[in-house]
Amino acid sequence: MTKSQINKLGEKLRKAPRLDAETLLPLQQFRAAYDEPMTEAQTVLRKLGFEATSRLKTTNTIIDKLRRERTRLAEMQDIGGLRIVSEGDMTKQDEIVNRIVNSLPNTRVIDRRKSPTHGYRAVHVIATVDGRFIEIQVRTQLQDLWAQAMERLADEVGRDIRYGGAPLKRREDVENLLNISHEIAEIEDILTEVNQLETRLPQPRRMARGQRELRLQIASHVAGLQRFRDNLHGRERVIRVMLQALITRGGIPK
Repeated sequence: MTKSQINKLGEKLRKAPRLDAETLLPLQQFRAAYDEPMTEAQTVLRKLGFEATSRLKTTNTIIDKLRRERTRLAEMQDIGGLRIVSEGDMTKQDEIVNRIVNSLPNTRVIDRRKSPTHGYRAVHVIATVDGRFIEIQVRTQLQDLWAQAMERLADEVGRDIRYGGAPLKRREDVENLLNISHEIAEIEDILTEVNQLETRLPQPRRMARGQRELRLQIASHVAGLQRFRDNLHGRERVIRVMLQALITRGGIPK
């Protein structure tokens, strides 16, 4: 299919009050064209040492997006998607993004940490592989848990909440989830700064014996940073419990 044919199909899907097999067949063929580019991108990521999960956008979500955002089908960037979850802080997240950008041609980075979409935070690398856009999501563990919790809640109260729509029920859980997103951003910002600060401090053991007082001061700073980090990790664990409760049991504990 040419770009013009793809966009004509998108317009037909957007405007059709009812969708028949004749209309859906070319959409299924269009989706199938993403299988090989996704596999190719996943192979590149695996060579870099990253295990990425994959997903192909469903026909229903493609049609919903066409009708919601007025985007052109040929320009839709997230039909084929891969996801990497980083175990480190945002510095590690940035390192992963940079390695992907340097390993795949024709990439563009969208940092949704700086401009979150209704609470959603991550870094997306949009790569063009064999003429198809492949969206590679790079998330921290907390960002990923939050996104899973939002998906779980959206399945129950309506998927419009993912795009800022007002919930018809469970309003308090939706508001709590958005507040948790802000708290995650704050914790991850501070943890990243603490980790960077600690790496810049001299190592007391490597300092000369004549610098005993300076060694003691630095050791005290390191211990203070560790206590501060432990407090942040404590709050992080509480957030994990709350998000897991929403994912597995459908509600945030009070």
